[in-house]
Amino acid sequence: MITLNKKIKKEGSDHSNGISNETSKRISVRDKLLVKEVQEMNENLPTTCAVTFEDPNVLCEFTLTVAPDEGYWQGGRFQFSVFVTEDYNMATKVMYNAHIKPEPVIVGEATIEVVQEYDYLEQTIRLGRRNFDKEAARRIQLGWAAFGKLRHIFSSAIPQSLKTKVFNQCVLPVMTYGAETWTLTPPKVKCLTKLWHPNINEDGDICLSLLRQTSIDEHGWAPTRRLKDVVWGLNSLFTDLLNFEDPLNIEAAEQYKKDKVEFQAKVQEYISLSGKR
Repeated sequence: MITLNKKIKKEGSDHSNGISNETSKRISVRDKLLVKEVQEMNENLPTTCAVTFEDPNVLCEFTLTVAPDEGYWQGGRFQFSVFVTEDYNMATKVMYNAHIKPEPVIVGEATIEVVQEYDYLEQTIRLGRRNFDKEAARRIQLGWAAFGKLRHIFSSAIPQSLKTKVFNQCVLPVMTYGAETWTLTPPKVKCLTKLWHPNINEDGDICLSLLRQTSIDEHGWAPTRRLKDVVWGLNSLFTDLLNFEDPLNIEAAEQYKKDKVEFQAKVQEYISLSGKR
């Protein structure tokens, strides 16, 4: 982190002295955000977590190790790879029409991304003919996703008047307007340790609301999220405050509900094979 801070200052000095650098070598807006966020993350690490950077100059990639000291996964050691993409929490984009020759727009040492379309106030903006086709398809998809999340309500025996209220308040707004101003990109996280967990499958995919780019339950990624939130979120997967209502590993979730003793035995079996300290 200290090394990257020095690198940023040095390149800023070089730029002010008239020394030009290739765009690919510029310190990105993402890396500037990460200098502060990594420091904040390290200062607020749970006692059960540790962070390792393979290269101290590369803050966008690190490994998180969680070693629960209580609960079903106590005694295990679980590793996660975290990668922060280049467009992490980047809202500013540039779009040109057909009459303008695209030229790079540079702010500080960062080149603003040129795009053919972008999302603003939850509406896809693009130039040219048939510019609303993709937006209409996107809203239909969002509507079906919202409807699917509530299918247990719509297929239940509750009065139709209540179903209509739920639809008007939870599905219709998704298709007509959304509250999010920007589509921001959360870090990409993968579990490197094989384990038995309802919210983590054996391929290492993770079901955690804050890692979703969009989420109708309002717990998805947002501009206020930081790396420390990712760490605490992953750590919470191993606490006793568990929520398996939307599991990724359905077999594990069903076993947890039916027989917690057998579930714990299976968890410990996996720990003995790959997740032991």
